[in-house]
Formats: sequence, structure tokens, C-alpha cells
Amino acid sequence: MFSLFRKKNVAAPPPLPDPALLAEMKEVWFRYGGNGFVIWHEDPEGSQRFHDAHIPDETVEEWRQEMVESEFTALTEGDPTRRWIVASHLLELIGNTRTRTEELYSRLLDLLGEMADDLDNRQRILILQQFADSNVPRNNGAIRYVHEKAPGLTPKMSDVLRRLADFTVSEADNTPDEPGWTDVPKRYKETLEGIREAYARHVNAP
Repeated sequence: MFSLFRKKNVAAPPPLPDPALLAEMKEVWFRYGGNGFVIWHEDPEGSQRFHDAHIPDETVEEWRQEMVESEFTALTEGDPTRRWIVASHLLELIGNTRTRTEELYSRLLDLLGEMADDLDNRQRILILQQFADSNVPRNNGAIRYVHEKAPGLTPKMSDVLRRLADFTVSEADNTPDEPGWTDVPKRYKETLEGIREAYARHVNAP
């Protein structure tokens, strides 16, 4: 008996890369922090090879989860002066995860809240800036992504941001010869304004 419906021709998935190529592409991916734009900018040839290798999304997600765990270790056990860099990278990585996103955001927020008092003013400002809509474009702060991808964590995020922002700055914090830190009170004020803008735009929007 003939079927009344024709079977659709479904393209076969590309074959998995051989183990050697897969290991090479993983090394490239890790070398540039799992950021496709950075790979393209810094290593165009590697970026093209990565594209041509057709790495499955599931494999990239496994790598991303592995990198996330490595960065959590660096945040808690690594150089304390680099915590803002690691926290920023974690916010980026978690924002791109396809699994465990809410769990990982919650874990990071807990750690940031716990270590807030141990961070110096600069690290606090730099971490707060990653949440604020103060970058370019002005809607890419972590407040947006946490609220969109894990809205149940918005109250926790608010508590953590209040704790991180609970410090004072003065002209004594200025470093006249260091770009970006010549007027710390102004930078702190602009950062808080960016956070308020992000809440107005993404959380409390009518």
C-alpha cells in the first residue's frame, strides 16, 4: 500500500570531526575564552577551521560547562585581584549556556554576595559595570540577561548588587595618571546610574 504522504528528504548531519581535529578545535575554543568573536578577530584561520569542522552544539555546550566550572574554581581559589575579570567571564559564559543557566547564575550571585566585603572598591565598580547598561550597546548588561533567562533570581540579584554597591568613594581614590581612574567618584556615580537604567529598561519596564 502506497503512503499518501511523501517522506521529506532530511539532510544527514555532518560527520563528527575526528578526535585529533576535535581536540585541536577545543584547544582553540579554550584559548580564546569560548568567545567566537575573539577567535575570529585574533585567529581568523583558526576561526575558519572551527567553522569548517562543524562542531556539534552539544559538544560546544559541554566545553562551555567545563570552562564554567574552571572559572568558578578560579573565582574562589585563584588570584583575589582578578576576581572581577573571572566574574565578568562567568557572566558571559553563563549567559550563553543552554543548560543549568539558572543554577549557574544563582551560584555566581551567591559567591559575589559572599565575597563582596573582601573586594576592593575598584573590583566592586568593575563587577557592577558588567551588570549595568553602561557598555556599548547600552542594553547588554548582565541585569538584562539574568532577568530574561532566570527571572526568579531577580530579587537575589538586586540584593547582591546592593551589597556590592554599598561603599563610599572620594577623591582620595583617584589615580591621576591611570586612565579610567582619574575621577573614581564620577565613575562610581555613572555605574550606579547605569544599573538604575538597566532596571528601568529591563525589569521595571511598563
